[in-house]
Amino acid sequence: MNVAEQGDASGSYEVELNLSSFIDCFTVLITYLLISTSFLNLGGIDIVLATQTAGEIPNPPLVSLELNIGDHGQAHLKISGMSSQEIDIPDEGGKVALAKLDSELKQIKQKYPTLDSILVAGSDKGSYDQLVKAIQKAESNFGSVAFNTEAGGP
Repeated sequence: MNVAEQGDASGSYEVELNLSSFIDCFTVLITYLLISTSFLNLGGIDIVLATQTAGEIPNPPLVSLELNIGDHGQAHLKISGMSSQEIDIPDEGGKVALAKLDSELKQIKQKYPTLDSILVAGSDKGSYDQLVKAIQKAESNFGSVAFNTEAGGP
């Protein structure tokens, strides 16, 4: 900020604001923010919460599939509808047996190719990391994954 040496008769001074440095600073700041937000990637999983409907579904699927993850990594698959089957997958040292789970999900998908959704439920005392890994396996085999927050657990 430059102030003139001499004042006028009323005692006021002439002030000259140099805004170019502020404009340069904000230009660099805005550019940095725009570039840094383009590199910001929040990893996550797109899930749909299961909801109850008052009416009946017009075309109910022939089979439905539920995956329950227990407190210590045990998994329980339940097929219901035109056929009924339950598959228990024991845990591997307190963790979900992901290879066995993936194998069972692929077999179910081969048996029921029109099945495109799965309901995943997890225990509130279980490992969040293991639940996310199980959801990723379910998502890789089926198009739509719904998550139930009130799991009874196996």
